[in-house]
Amino acid sequence: KNSDYEENIRTLARAGELINSNRFFFEHLSGQTVFTFSSLSERYVQMMSNHHHGLTRGKPGDPAAEPAIRLTGQQLLNAAGIFNRNETKYLHAGINRLILFSLSIIAVLAGLCIIIIVIASKKFFAPLKQIEAGLNVITEGGINKINIQVKDQEINSLIDTVNKMVQELEEKKWQLVHSEKIAALGAMLSGITHEINNPVSNISTSVDILKSGTGKKKSALEKKIIGQIEGEIERIRKIIGIITGFSQKKNLKMTWTALNLIIQETYVLLKKNIPEDIDLQIKINRQLYIKADKSCMQQVFINLLKNSADAIGSRKGRITIFGQLLTIKNPDDFSIFYKNPIPSPRKIPGRYIEIQITDSGPGIRENMQNKIFEPFFTTKKNHDNMGLGLYIINEIIREHQGEIFYNNSHEKSGFVILLPARDDQ
Repeated sequence: KNSDYEENIRTLARAGELINSNRFFFEHLSGQTVFTFSSLSERYVQMMSNHHHGLTRGKPGDPAAEPAIRLTGQQLLNAAGIFNRNETKYLHAGINRLILFSLSIIAVLAGLCIIIIVIASKKFFAPLKQIEAGLNVITEGGINKINIQVKDQEINSLIDTVNKMVQELEEKKWQLVHSEKIAALGAMLSGITHEINNPVSNISTSVDILKSGTGKKKSALEKKIIGQIEGEIERIRKIIGIITGFSQKKNLKMTWTALNLIIQETYVLLKKNIPEDIDLQIKINRQLYIKADKSCMQQVFINLLKNSADAIGSRKGRITIFGQLLTIKNPDDFSIFYKNPIPSPRKIPGRYIEIQITDSGPGIRENMQNKIFEPFFTTKKNHDNMGLGLYIINEIIREHQGEIFYNNSHEKSGFVILLPARDDQ
C-alpha cells in the first residue's frame, strides 16, 4: 500500500534526522552501531523505493526483493535493539554514578559534621564543663573563680557573670563572718564596760566624799592625788564611751551627697585643731557625689585629717585631699593604680569615687603598716588614744560598700578611699 510505504519512509527519515542531530551522543553510546544503522537505513529506503516503483509501474516484482527487504528490516530492528540496550546500560551507569556521587557528598558532609562537632565540643562544651565544675565547687562550700579564656564572646560573658557572682558571694561570706565577729566583740565589750562602770562609780563617789568629807583643809599632796584620781576616772569614762559607741550598731541614713560639701563642712568643724603651719589643700570636683551617711563620713574625714596633722606635728607641712572619678575595668587594674596597697583591696571592677588624703609627714613605719586597721592598735604614744580610730573608719567605709587602704610612697603617704560612684557621673 502507498500509505504504508510512505509511513515507513517518513519513520526512517525521522530516525535518520534524530541520529544525525545527536550523532555525538549516539557515537559515544554505540559508535559502530550508528554507522551500521545509517547504512542499513539508507539501503532499506533504497530497496523499498525500488520495489515500490516497480510495483506501481505494473512490473512483476523480484522474488528475492521481499526477503532482502525483510532481512534488512530485521537488521535495522537488531541495530535498534542494540541502541536500546546500550541506552539502558548508559542510563543505568549514569544513575549509578549519580548515586555514587550523592553518597560521596553525603559522606563528605557527614565527615565535616563530625569535625565541626568535635571542634564545637572543644570550643563550647569544654568551657561549659569547666563552668559546671566550678559551680559544683561553689555548691559544696568552696569559692573559686573560673580562670579560663575562650574566643567565644558569649562564653566569656557567661564566665564573667559567674566570676562576678563568685566575687559577690565571697564578699557576702566575708561580711557575714565579719558581722558575727563584730557582734561577738560588741557583746563582750558591752559586758566589760558594764563591769567597769560599777567600780568606777564607787571610786567617783568615794572621791567626792573625800573632797567634801571631814572639813579638814587638804594638803597640797592630797589635792594632787585627788585631782589625779578624778583625771583617771574621767579618762576611764571617756574610754567606756568610745567602747560603748563602738559596740552599738548604728542605722545609717544613706543619701547621695556632694563629696566637696562633706569635706568643706568637715574642715569647718576641724580647722581649729589644725595648726596654722599646715597647709590644707582640697582638690575635689564639685560634680562628685557619694552615697553616704553624712555624719559617719564626717567622722571618717575628721579622724584621717587629725591623724595627718599629728603625723606632721609642729613642723610646717601640707595635707592634700584629692578626689576623682575612677573606672576600674578588671582586677588587674588595681596593681596599675596602686603599687603596694595595705591591706590589698578586694579588687572588684567598677566605677568609683577615689579620695586620697595624703600628707608630708614621715608616714607609718613599714613593720606597723599591716596592723593599722586592727582594733586597739595605735602608733601614738599618748594614753588617750585607744587604737580604735582607724578600725572604726574601716568599718564605716565597709558599711558604705567601699574600700580604704594605706599607700606609702617616697613623695607622700596617706590613705585612699574608694566608694561606689553614681551611674550618671
